[in-house]
Amino acid sequence: MDQIVFLDIDGVLMPAKAWLLPANKPLLDGPRAGRALKARFDPTAVALLNRLIERTQAKLVICSDWRKTVGAAETLEKLVAEGIPRAAFHDDFSTPEIRSGEKKNEIQCG
Repeated sequence: MDQIVFLDIDGVLMPAKAWLLPANKPLLDGPRAGRALKARFDPTAVALLNRLIERTQAKLVICSDWRKTVGAAETLEKLVAEGIPRAAFHDDFSTPEIRSGEKKNEIQCG
């Protein structure tokens, strides 16, 4: 049976302090629309996640609100662009969107 890691982005790969990275600072003064895909994730968080999936052989499933606001496929592409191997993702790489909007319900549903 596959081990699964349900992955959130805000607070995990993109903590508030990551907005102060040199690459992200210019985005703070610009328009909010579209800045998520331009932002750089915390490189330490990405490295730790990569180490976790390497050591456990777990597969990732995105449960972040990004899959709703940015799009599931776009979120997957952003994660890969930030250094997370595409092979690390489960075939069903995103939890389904359900009306309750609570992540725990979306995870249980998936």
